[in-house]
Amino acid sequence: MDKVNNPVKAKTVKDVFELYMKQLRTANRIRYSDMFKTTYNSLVRFNGHLDIHFSEIDTAWLKRYEAFMRSENLAMNTLGTRFVRLRTIFNFAIEEKIVKPEYYPFGKYKVSKLKQKTAKRSILKSEVLKVLNYKGKTDYECLSIDLFTFSYLTAGINFTDISNLTQSNVIDNRLSYIRQKTKKVITIPVQPKAFELIEKYKESGNP
Repeated sequence: MDKVNNPVKAKTVKDVFELYMKQLRTANRIRYSDMFKTTYNSLVRFNGHLDIHFSEIDTAWLKRYEAFMRSENLAMNTLGTRFVRLRTIFNFAIEEKIVKPEYYPFGKYKVSKLKQKTAKRSILKSEVLKVLNYKGKTDYECLSIDLFTFSYLTAGINFTDISNLTQSNVIDNRLSYIRQKTKKVITIPVQPKAFELIEKYKESGNP
């Protein structure tokens, strides 16, 4: 108990996992909460239980967990994502003053080593044009083609960023927006066809 800042507030790894997942569910982030539940279940299979304090999770413990997952023949990226979630929970415990920062094990144990590089995938321009020129047979097909076309013409903007666009993002024939994933400001020229799609879906009185 001397390894925690406040014995009254001391919580086990199990307690903090459950608290964090509850907060995610309250925020309606159900899918994200389920991802932490998967990691939680994996840790229980490894350790038998999580009624332990965070100070017990040291570099040696993490290496044993890594070896356990490798014995399950899991993909490298799966190992990486589970360690990222465990690290998130550990950081949350530090923020809540449940464990002292000096017991943080991820300074020495590098999660980045578990990231597997994904081979770059691309399609030919002729294949892209087939999609752009395809005549959709249903409303959903037409919408899908329009979204693909708009993304292609605006430097690969993703669906999440498209869904957050408003008329205020178009300034002087340029599209300017903050990318949700990186919070970076992106500014690009808007091509005529992209303008056509903006006009097509623009609704009066709707931003």
